[in-house]
Amino acid sequence: MSLEVDHVVISVGDLESASETLVNDHGLVSNPGGRHAGHGTANHIVPLGSSYLELVSVVDEKEAVSSSFGSWVLARMSDELAPHALCLRTDDIDSVCRRLDLEAAAMSRVTPDGVELSWWLAGMESMISAGLPFFIEWDIDPANHPARSNLSQAGGATSVQVQMSGDRDVLGSWMPDASGVTVQSGETGLKSVLVAFGDVEVHI
Repeated sequence: MSLEVDHVVISVGDLESASETLVNDHGLVSNPGGRHAGHGTANHIVPLGSSYLELVSVVDEKEAVSSSFGSWVLARMSDELAPHALCLRTDDIDSVCRRLDLEAAAMSRVTPDGVELSWWLAGMESMISAGLPFFIEWDIDPANHPARSNLSQAGGATSVQVQMSGDRDVLGSWMPDASGVTVQSGETGLKSVLVAFGDVEVHI
């Protein structure tokens, strides 16, 4: 079983405005993603090769307040770009669930190009309640992974590093040997994301 950074969730007040800020301040281009059925949310994707940033916002408040994830996004929407949650990719989500006593849920969305993306997700409740990373196993052609949706930008990214804070023992047990993640002591949560493009670094 491997664990590595799949994507970082950034809750924003407005997807278009946040996308413009990313371009103007960091030179990062995002693409429209799609709607999350049942959660009242939608996203934009910032492709970075093997990982991506997910800008997410509430687009249907009535639907969002009936969803734990939608409510979580609604409570964190901001004009400032700051990382709010970490999703780790695994190639064996069943093992993750057995080890942590979690249940995996099947999810999907359709891209603006009409491609259906499907995946298994686990640990979302622990992310919402305790700020812990959650887990994903994709059930797609690797070429359709959101991190590759802009090949020019994605091809230039050389690494994505995430800095978390929290109880080192708790996080070490939750995500043993997770690639691309470092932990410092403090209140559980994300501190920063560092994207490298060769010798150029982008901090968020």
